[in-house]
Amino acid sequence: MKLGDGGDIGGVGGPTTRQADWVRRVALHYLERYASSERNLARVLRRKLRRRAQLDPERWTLEPQAADALIDGAVSACRALGLVDDTAFVEMKVAGGRRRGHSTRRIVATMTAKGVARELAEAAFSDGAADERRAALVFAHRRKLGPFRTSPRPGVATDPRDIDRRDMAALCRQGFAYALAKSVVTMDRSAAVAALDADPEAVD
Repeated sequence: MKLGDGGDIGGVGGPTTRQADWVRRVALHYLERYASSERNLARVLRRKLRRRAQLDPERWTLEPQAADALIDGAVSACRALGLVDDTAFVEMKVAGGRRRGHSTRRIVATMTAKGVARELAEAAFSDGAADERRAALVFAHRRKLGPFRTSPRPGVATDPRDIDRRDMAALCRQGFAYALAKSVVTMDRSAAVAALDADPEAVD
């Protein structure tokens, strides 16, 4: 199975043990710094191999199949060690995104950009409408929108309807549905504060 994005790295020669060890070290070093999906890790390794081949073409020019074998071997080794796990990666991204007030649409887009299959990303959202609403409230709180609004800045429209429309647009741009954006923006402040107080970790 090819986990990378494709693209030739070179032309001749099969992989050596030294090359395989180097690719695995690169993978381990990357995973020490970042959480990653399998496909994203493969992309990173492919870029590293391509750069290595440019710097040292005599020793690092590889057939595409050989490069794929190196990459797949390194990813498989990391998977066996429990260092890369797409399901755990998705769970982490969903939890982190919700805490920051991100919509389902935005979180899914972030995960697919990191190489997670859309089906796996979308299946992670068993939280439903309640958590989407809570995420919208967190975003509104962080951005001081709707019920959390402070005094308007100089030069900003002061008509309440214009301010509401601006705040709803900000929520919609983050991927929240219009109906949800409207309900959050027009919510009573005490109700909004109470909803966030019920989940204090959301506004840390």
